[in-house]
Amino acid sequence: MEQRVLPNMISTCGTAVTLLLISKRRYDSRTIPMPCLNNNSAIKMQLSGKDEHVTITLKGGSMKLVKEHHHYDGTFFVVTKILSYLSVSDRKDAALVNQLWHEASLDPILLKDVVISFPADAISSDVIKNLARCQVPNLVLENIDGAFQSDAFIENSFHYISKNLISLSLKGSSITESTFIKILSKCHSLEALDVSCCNSLFMTGVLLSKQDDVDVLQQSLSNVRELNLSSIRYLSDSLFHRITSVCQNLKKLHLAGNQIIFHTDAIYIRRQSKINQKNTAVFTFASVLDMLEERATGMTSLSFSRTTIDENSLECLARIPGLVLEELYLVNCRELDESGIIKFCKHQRNLLVLDVSQCMMLGDGAMRTICSTQPRLMKLSVNKLHLCDNAFSQLDKLKNIQHLDLSSCHIVTHKALADTLLKINALKLTHLNLNCCSSVKDPFIVEAGSHLSQLTDLDLSSTGITNWGIVLVSKFMTQLRSLRLAWCRHLTDTGLLGQVDSEVENHPDDCECRCHKPPESTIFRKPSKYRKPSSHTLEQMEQVLALTGDNIYPLSELCLLERLDLTACAKITDNSLLVILPRLLYLQSLKLAMCSQLTDETLHVIARHNMILEELDISNNLKYTDRGVMTIAQRLRRLTHLNISNCDGLSDSSVHAVRRHCRWLKCLNVSMNIQITDEAVEHLENGLQHLQQLQKRMIGKTANNKIPCD
Repeated sequence: MEQRVLPNMISTCGTAVTLLLISKRRYDSRTIPMPCLNNNSAIKMQLSGKDEHVTITLKGGSMKLVKEHHHYDGTFFVVTKILSYLSVSDRKDAALVNQLWHEASLDPILLKDVVISFPADAISSDVIKNLARCQVPNLVLENIDGAFQSDAFIENSFHYISKNLISLSLKGSSITESTFIKILSKCHSLEALDVSCCNSLFMTGVLLSKQDDVDVLQQSLSNVRELNLSSIRYLSDSLFHRITSVCQNLKKLHLAGNQIIFHTDAIYIRRQSKINQKNTAVFTFASVLDMLEERATGMTSLSFSRTTIDENSLECLARIPGLVLEELYLVNCRELDESGIIKFCKHQRNLLVLDVSQCMMLGDGAMRTICSTQPRLMKLSVNKLHLCDNAFSQLDKLKNIQHLDLSSCHIVTHKALADTLLKINALKLTHLNLNCCSSVKDPFIVEAGSHLSQLTDLDLSSTGITNWGIVLVSKFMTQLRSLRLAWCRHLTDTGLLGQVDSEVENHPDDCECRCHKPPESTIFRKPSKYRKPSSHTLEQMEQVLALTGDNIYPLSELCLLERLDLTACAKITDNSLLVILPRLLYLQSLKLAMCSQLTDETLHVIARHNMILEELDISNNLKYTDRGVMTIAQRLRRLTHLNISNCDGLSDSSVHAVRRHCRWLKCLNVSMNIQITDEAVEHLENGLQHLQQLQKRMIGKTANNKIPCD
């Protein structure tokens, strides 16, 4: 036995671990982020190899390694446990350590929450065999065509991958009825099936018309709990009855975007007569009600988004005996009014998720009823509703609310929002969306910020937040994983760096929009910078200074951030980002579009310190050069989404660098670049095998007619 103490081979810092793995001939090391590990925790691991057995003990920033030579025993449970703490991207990198770690990364326990998506042109026999080896539980096959070769290949492929398949999406695919039946007949473990937008599959109307096919799928799809039939143009009563008959244990049904007929006298007459023959021409709400009445005790989730459902239909749905819904999605149902929601909520009081976004006819009464009748509600979305302050008077009754989407509620005031959030159980609130709430300004953060310390996702895009507000966000909301500040045009370097000015910067109109300000009789007046600060501005500044004191709270205090959106924050410069970005080590998505004062210095800092970035948007900036983009391409090897559109300082050199280094790139936008040629883009398109979406509008000479990005 050989024992060593290697105190310098592990770096914790509360966030990362560097492991030294000893193989037969060489040392392999990888740095792996582990947020769960701190200087007081200890982890003991046993790593087994072909000719050796390694025990590693991690504690307080040191590592003790014990190495024994013996036969390989195949044990990799500890490695699997380590990988379970990592994100999907980190697991991919950790799988490259050695063969043992690669095998451990394929453990079904780790793949349980992983969805693997393949476009039609990326599927090959090697890919299918690898999927079978990985035991993939969740698979998305996009836009499969109806060619004979494709159908035959898919049928043979499911022989390998169907055994462990739990979730399957065929969204938008053009497969034949026979292929559909053959592949599903092999998926005995399937729990979720998505055939949305599969119009060709339902076009002929003969799907599952044979009793033999129905019997086969009834046996194989007995475990299906979720069925997505959204946006199918040719869905009829007959087809709906057939496909739901083979899924006997349904709990969740999605019918969004379908042409459902909700109110016709003939339908209700026919329903009362109980005719067994189903209509093959139209899809009626009566057939949905028939199915729900038969399976009322099992159904928990329904989606009628983007349909013409009205108050009478919703009331009929709520009155079904034995039906206890937990999730209801009614996005953009323009025929739905307040009476329908009120009647529904009085009969269904166990909702956990409710989405009534963009239902323009809903108002304060519907909101108050929802809050007073749904005490178990955990997720509520009411964006783009015409709500006033009175609508939030009952919001404090939602004791279990976790996700709250109030985006584009323009009328509600920040005072009402703050008072409401102070009343509810803010310790459970983790997601808050206030996008386009024009009344949300710094006073809202002053009043409610300290009560929102458990937030992990906050959207303040297109609000009136200024430097003072963002300083308080950095102080109180340190658990944030996602922060969106797009179009907050008053943000400057001062706010991002956490410095509260003692001098007041006045808005030319005292923070009021010109369209709401009454006309003045004064023609000549002093310049705005010499005007005396208003009383409410001075009071607000004093409150912020009282909360922060002499301390500095830069945006880098949010060290757990994974997604940051600073789109159109045109006043920020390199000075703030050079300080902030090096501390945001977990950043995976960064959007800096239309930040016109940034230069290559910011790109160099991103490349050095934010190496796990997967999504980067630096579009609409004339100051970036090839040098900065080349550095980004060389260092950010995990990039999957890159937007460099409308950056006239870039040329073909940037495109060549992206092609050479960003091999995992899926989406790329190079539109409106004068110096980028069609030849370079075509060469890139042929060289990136994972590229799924490429936008290349108005490049080269055709970009001369574009609108300047000033």
